[in-house]
Amino acid sequence: SGDNSGPTQALRHANNNPSLSSYCLPKGRKPGACPPRPIVAFAVENVQKAQLKQKKKDDARAKNAERLAAAGGDADAAGPDRKARRTARRIENRLEKKRRRREEAPAPAPA
Repeated sequence: SGDNSGPTQALRHANNNPSLSSYCLPKGRKPGACPPRPIVAFAVENVQKAQLKQKKKDDARAKNAERLAAAGGDADAAGPDRKARRTARRIENRLEKKRRRREEAPAPAPA
């Protein structure tokens, strides 16, 4: 769609148009005072990006379904989910950090 599309024409007509100010009077403001000028905006979604995003989501679901099917339909046999893997990795990293600190700590001086 070109520059003369319906939404673009409506935007150009309404944006900053003082003749439409009666629709946007703030509370406590008198109609005769300096009229406010409405600021109008709209968003246009990029169809190609939306389709790509949907395709990625569908591919991820298909891959997950394949993984579950390979495990015999049992979610536990397919391995831990992302959250469980992340938690396990964090615990492992904390333990490794504690081990390194113990190794690097100087031996206490004899009393």
